[in-house]
Amino acid sequence: MKKVVGAIIVLVILALVVGGVFLFYNKEQNNKELENAITPLAEDYFDKYMSANTGSNTYTVTLEDLKSANKNGEEYDLSKLNKCSDKTSVDITIDYKTGKVKQTKVKLDC
Repeated sequence: MKKVVGAIIVLVILALVVGGVFLFYNKEQNNKELENAITPLAEDYFDKYMSANTGSNTYTVTLEDLKSANKNGEEYDLSKLNKCSDKTSVDITIDYKTGKVKQTKVKLDC
């Protein structure tokens, strides 16, 4: 009887671990999709509306900025980000020598 109870407990723990890993993997995949959705939009917004001449090398574009631009005539596809708050942002680091985007860092709030 103790062996049966022990085997059931082991199976339940194993099922929980496998389920947890699966859920974590799916969340990571979803986050990558969201990051891939917002990054090019933020870079385009930066190119159109922000100046790299302010003495800073890191700039922040928020989802709220992109929504505001849409209200003013832009056509950014934000449909994949509809579950994210306006605090979702992309930090864009500029290489002043080339004037190009050097690095982006997405901060999701979904």
